[in-house]
Amino acid sequence: PDRRRPALERDPFALERRTATVRAGGSDRLVLVVTNVDDERLTDVSAKLFVDDPIATGDDEAFVGALAPGESAEIGFEVSAAGGAFPKAYPVSVDFEYDRPDGRTELSDTYRLPVEVTERRGGGFAGGLSVGPALLVAAGAALALGAVAVLGRRD
Repeated sequence: PDRRRPALERDPFALERRTATVRAGGSDRLVLVVTNVDDERLTDVSAKLFVDDPIATGDDEAFVGALAPGESAEIGFEVSAAGGAFPKAYPVSVDFEYDRPDGRTELSDTYRLPVEVTERRGGGFAGGLSVGPALLVAAGAALALGAVAVLGRRD
């Protein structure tokens, strides 16, 4: 049976991001606040998180026993970002399955929200040096060795 609501009904949840940032190559907790904006008490609220590369999760479900009208609850998911992920916002999706007081089980619309990936800490090359300074160090070393070689031949 189709558990979706008729198109004219509004979705019973408002969703707010509390924390949604993860470093490239790291993991963190995506924390959302879900609020019941419906006029009925909703029970057995199961949230499901959907992600795509470079975002991953091993913890894609959350549960709230009941939400009265106007009541909010925090839900969380463990997310990680691939080491090569560019620093930018990536979309994730969440939907909710829940029970109404009359016993009907319904499925919410899908909510899309951003997870912000930030630069990898200790950035990537030569023991934490970024590529620019590492290239400068290498160029300086090459010049020093070249100078030693030229001066050594003069003797």
